[in-house]
Amino acid sequence: MSVVRGQPGPTHLLYADDIIVFANGDLKGIKFLWKTIEAYQSSAGQMVSVQKSKAFYGSVGGIKKPKEEGGLGIRRLADINLAMQMKITWRMITTSEPWAVYIQKKYKMLDGGWIQYHKTFSIWKGIQWALKEMQPFLAWQIGRGRNVDVWKDAWTSEHSVYDRVKNLNWKAYNSKVESLIVDGDWSFPLEVIQVFEHLGTDLHLLDQPSGEENDTRIWKPEKNGVFTVKSDVDVIRSKNEKPWWRNFVWNKCLHPKIAGLLWKIMQGAVATDDKIKQRGIRMASRCCACQEQEDSLDHILWECYKARQLWDWLLDLFEVRTQHFHCKNIVAAATHCSSYVKQLWTAACGHAIVQIWKHIMVIFEDKLYMIRSSYKSCSRMHNGY
Repeated sequence: MSVVRGQPGPTHLLYADDIIVFANGDLKGIKFLWKTIEAYQSSAGQMVSVQKSKAFYGSVGGIKKPKEEGGLGIRRLADINLAMQMKITWRMITTSEPWAVYIQKKYKMLDGGWIQYHKTFSIWKGIQWALKEMQPFLAWQIGRGRNVDVWKDAWTSEHSVYDRVKNLNWKAYNSKVESLIVDGDWSFPLEVIQVFEHLGTDLHLLDQPSGEENDTRIWKPEKNGVFTVKSDVDVIRSKNEKPWWRNFVWNKCLHPKIAGLLWKIMQGAVATDDKIKQRGIRMASRCCACQEQEDSLDHILWECYKARQLWDWLLDLFEVRTQHFHCKNIVAAATHCSSYVKQLWTAACGHAIVQIWKHIMVIFEDKLYMIRSSYKSCSRMHNGY
């Protein structure tokens, strides 16, 4: 459903009676959560429907990543906060707005550096944080060099001479880059060349001045050099390896509901007995399908003989083979087939995994797990294609 053309429609998260509660997954945390729910019920007079409530085990950090890296595309609030702070800081160092001029005069020392001690100003601490994080991504495009200080601005590398040499009285050093330009070309004195070479910078490798009237701040992650929050968030966040299953789980041929459950399975955010035992809960464990081996995710999906029957049937149906019964090998079994068959096989694998996982209804809904229902469901899906 779309409310405004070109804009996303409402999701189930907007319903007033849907509440997501995060808690520690150990036994102490679960008991405390349940006591909190009981206290709410007794004080508010409302009852929490246990039948309609579900519990998911997993790290919250796992969802705050792009889908390409195994998350759900949710951004960390700390990254968003830093990005907004950097946006304000970018405006402060690139514009001549009254508030920007005021902050620079108030928080810059006479030698040109920023103050390092505490100041009782609501946004200064955030600006300090942003300046430190922005430093590696800032550069200068030299025009006439009138606004860039030779020693105190980072115009040749990530750090200025001022940042790297601390034992000088910098109040006496106020040269502008303009003094190093003659007739539109660089003209470096020998002493300046030696200073920068000692710090590891070869001035002869610098681009020629553009000749424009003003010098321009450059945001290196963007091709046009202009700061954007989108590029900012991408460079400051922690990167993660891309899991092999990202293209399988988020494939367009899979229904979003199936993809969501597959994501939880791939992340291990499922309430199998081995996961529950890891949280200090003692229990007898037995697979609800074969009732022979202990319950674990690998056993349920790939080792249980009833699951093997379903996979053997599916492999025969598509006339494909694999030597190892594991998710990665199963999904890759149709790599030699046409694109249409690959999509069909991806949908079949995703649907089969979900159907096998429905054994959990034995525990939570007191229903009998029937392998035949998985055959019927996969067959209906196959005939639909």
